[in-house]
Amino acid sequence: EHALNVSGGTDKIKLSLSGRYYTQDGVFRYNPDNFNRYNFRVKGEIKLNDKFFVNTNVDYANLDYRYPLTAQGGVNAVWRLLSAAGFPLAPLLNPDGTMTNVGAYSIGDFYEQKSFSLLKQTSNRYTIGFTALPVKHLTVKGDFTYIATSAAEQRRFFPVSYSIKPGVLTNSGLNYLENYDSTDKDLIGNLYASYTNTFGDHSLTALVGGNLESYSMRQRRVRRDGLIVDNIVDWNLATGTNYVLTGGGYEWATAGLFSRVNYAYKNKYLLQFN
Repeated sequence: EHALNVSGGTDKIKLSLSGRYYTQDGVFRYNPDNFNRYNFRVKGEIKLNDKFFVNTNVDYANLDYRYPLTAQGGVNAVWRLLSAAGFPLAPLLNPDGTMTNVGAYSIGDFYEQKSFSLLKQTSNRYTIGFTALPVKHLTVKGDFTYIATSAAEQRRFFPVSYSIKPGVLTNSGLNYLENYDSTDKDLIGNLYASYTNTFGDHSLTALVGGNLESYSMRQRRVRRDGLIVDNIVDWNLATGTNYVLTGGGYEWATAGLFSRVNYAYKNKYLLQFN
């Protein structure tokens, strides 16, 4: 893990930069699972005058995660096959160098490293806001945020060859290329004002505001079987006749108002209304 933070400014402008790189190795020695994540953030504030401030926040994140799959059982079958067919004394290879059937049905994919999943995800967040002090005891704040997230996962299953007698190879397992893609967009707006004042033994705080949010998600799934080579991942090399092409998504929006009033007398008797 590596991180870097830089900040500075004047009485008018403040700026901070931060970044982080994080990587983690998995538990598998063959066909290893690896995780990498990158983050970058910029925050700033500008004082236009004594009564108006503008702030912004930009955040970028990227991750990629590669983990092994097994053509014998599909997704999430690695641990099940290891426990069911990973016998501690069974041979992996035959004397002629070909794989045994026990090896093919247990750790053959780990040994040959042909089946795996590669997930990539990118997230961008942009926020701009303001703080205004129009009159004494009154503060008005507002902000707008745009969040965009895209994720793509590619899964490749390639059969493992094994032999139960000399000169004869048998292919076993799934054989297809599959992609999952999704895109999320979120728009958020907030505007609220607060008033705080003290009148002798009486204290009053009032808050009123509103919120708008709109969210949408789109997804797509593509699959084709019949991969003809095991070392290049490309749709032109999937020549099978079985296809899967699906899509979908959803969206929603909300609008809300909120308010709160706090009253205190001699800081002993409190009343709150929401």
